[in-house]
Amino acid sequence: MTITVSKYYPLKEFLLRSGKSRVKTTFSEIERVLGFRLPSSARNHRAWWSNDRSHPQARSGWLAAGFKVEHVDFDNGLVYFAKRGGVDLERGKETR
Repeated sequence: MTITVSKYYPLKEFLLRSGKSRVKTTFSEIERVLGFRLPSSARNHRAWWSNDRSHPQARSGWLAAGFKVEHVDFDNGLVYFAKRGGVDLERGKETR
């Protein structure tokens, strides 16, 4: 039996190893972790960062690590991840 690991698995591990409830990182750092360039849609479209399990990057990456994408700053190439079920410190309310 062959087990296939998603190409986004390293992102899951990166988030888990951070030990943080909120992680701010760059597109470049995500590419370094993954070992390949993000598609152009990741640099231009919020939908790519959707917290939707139908997207393999979400399902096998951040959602599998218990995180959600809180914000994407396309101008500066930044992504903000937050632990699901934690407290969004900027908004002062529980995240889901």
